[in-house]
Amino acid sequence: MKRLSLLLLLLSTAAYSQTDSGSIRILVTDSSSSAVSAAKVTLTNSATGVVTVRDTGDEGYAVFSPIVRGAYTADVSASGFQTTKVTGITLDVDERKLVRVTVQVASVSESVEVSAAADIVQSDEFRLRVMLTMVAYMPLSLAFWHAPALVHWHGVPAGKSLFFSFVACIRNLRAFAAYGIGWAAIAVVVMAATAIGAAVSPWFAAVVFGATSTIATIAFYISLYFTFRDSFLEAEDLPGDAR
Repeated sequence: MKRLSLLLLLLSTAAYSQTDSGSIRILVTDSSSSAVSAAKVTLTNSATGVVTVRDTGDEGYAVFSPIVRGAYTADVSASGFQTTKVTGITLDVDERKLVRVTVQVASVSESVEVSAAADIVQSDEFRLRVMLTMVAYMPLSLAFWHAPALVHWHGVPAGKSLFFSFVACIRNLRAFAAYGIGWAAIAVVVMAATAIGAAVSPWFAAVVFGATSTIATIAFYISLYFTFRDSFLEAEDLPGDAR
């Protein structure tokens, strides 16, 4: 009789422990949705403080089964990635919960800052060279801005076309400044749209960037004609609806 009672007690305890538990699978991926293997996942019971550690397999899963129901936190760490903490994981009886965790590439800002501080002279020299290059390139770009149109449409000699183009850009400097600011704003919109697309998926970001950059490029080359028209053509030379 005592043996039978002991057997029933053990069976009831085992049954309770099984019905009071569930399983948690944690899927670890990177920002491109690729599985991260060999990631260390530390699962901590918020009430008892019991810690269980698993490593992700080739498919990115870390499986905790069976595990007592309750509230948990998970710390995910992997080589080359930032440590990610997940809170608010709750497990009910007989529940099979799947938790997806996306880890980000580890920041290298500290090493970059040290490198820049150690080579500050070279860094300042590089910035100065870039600035001087831009300043030197500006007159050249102004000279070539209208020159092809003057040569092709009006038969102006190449040397004179370069000179006339440069003078026309200088005389309309304010208008060209507004023109440049407008295109800079469009570039910011393109980058913002690409960033929003990247939040959805890398593939969607590539589609958004390709579409917006193509449209902006076409619009830019079309706008070159209007800069030429407003710089060289008189009102009486324009069609009636374009005056």
